[in-house]
Amino acid sequence: MRLRWWCGLIAVGCLVGAVAGYRLGRGSVDLGVSGTRPPREGVAGAGIGAAEPGPAAVVDALREALAERDRESFAAAVEGVAELGLEELDEALAGAAQIAGREERREALRPLIGRLAELDPDAAIAFVLGLPEREQFEFARALFGAIVDHHGCERALNQYLRHGLGAEGQLGISCLFPLFSRWGHEDIDAAIAATGRIEGGGNRRQMIVSICESSTDPAKRSKLIGWAQGLGDEGERALALGNLVEIWARREGSDAALEWVDAVVESPVVMREIEQGLASITLEDDPTAAAEWLMGRAGEGSRAEHLRFIVSRWAQRAPNAAGEWLGRQPLDASADAAVAQFAEIITRDDPESAFAWASRIHDAGRRSQTGERVMRHWRIVDPEAAGAAIGGIEGD
Repeated sequence: MRLRWWCGLIAVGCLVGAVAGYRLGRGSVDLGVSGTRPPREGVAGAGIGAAEPGPAAVVDALREALAERDRESFAAAVEGVAELGLEELDEALAGAAQIAGREERREALRPLIGRLAELDPDAAIAFVLGLPEREQFEFARALFGAIVDHHGCERALNQYLRHGLGAEGQLGISCLFPLFSRWGHEDIDAAIAATGRIEGGGNRRQMIVSICESSTDPAKRSKLIGWAQGLGDEGERALALGNLVEIWARREGSDAALEWVDAVVESPVVMREIEQGLASITLEDDPTAAAEWLMGRAGEGSRAEHLRFIVSRWAQRAPNAAGEWLGRQPLDASADAAVAQFAEIITRDDPESAFAWASRIHDAGRRSQTGERVMRHWRIVDPEAAGAAIGGIEGD
């Protein structure tokens, strides 16, 4: 408990520092939005009376609504947030940063950051960048969703690039989903044109997945397929076409999508990604049928990856059924990755079976590594049985 209290104090300290840091770094950007607000009659509910609510009252209302888990009161408190000007947001953010519970603090800060993004996106970005790294990630989508809502996609992308968010790891990646998914729905041509401005592997992968969300419209899908086919990187091309075909099949059935795939796609890497995406549609409801379909399309170059894909998805939900199915497959060297994956998935619940599966791996190095990982856990939960298993191997 002492450690938890101290970590919480550090987190609050970082949040207070973020508030101070964004104040110092905030410029005088004129967005045509006044920092003051006209008098109004008030917001009902959640500790906000008929009088005009100040920042302290708004934060108190948010805190009380979250503590009581009262959705109506929370919605009323958020209406109060929408009335705060820039100077009042300084005080409100500082107050919300002092809320002790991490979840309550996060939920109280979210609408305040959204309001700040509406009034001054530079200040909002600076505030989020001043938070502890874990909390930066939590607020990234909401932050850029608000910037897109109030200032448009083009400006949001300019903010992203100007602040160098592409170099911010998971934070930068998370900002791209609300940007490109929204842009693709609003103006697919502009969104496609903007994709070339995103750099970095993880950033581009997120951008690709996000823009593909808009392919529910057939005309947009056609444009996106043309764009995807022109991507120079084979991995990016596979990711884009895999997502596009999967969305196509989910909405209109797999027959037309698969007919197009078989007629057009030549790259084995792209084909593998598409086939796994199509299999994932039915893997949850009928994993046996999905597995048999996918393995029926497997060639020499894709068998290992298809097996591993099936096991990684199926065994998480139904390890016994997945293990029975895997045991019926020819377990040659191409099955090593799938067997190793399965052994690691079931280690926590059944280390004895996991160790037996690990022993069926053909490659000596992978067999040893997988067996050691299983054994580390087994020694903790049942050292006697683990020792007997090792003794049996050494006796052989």
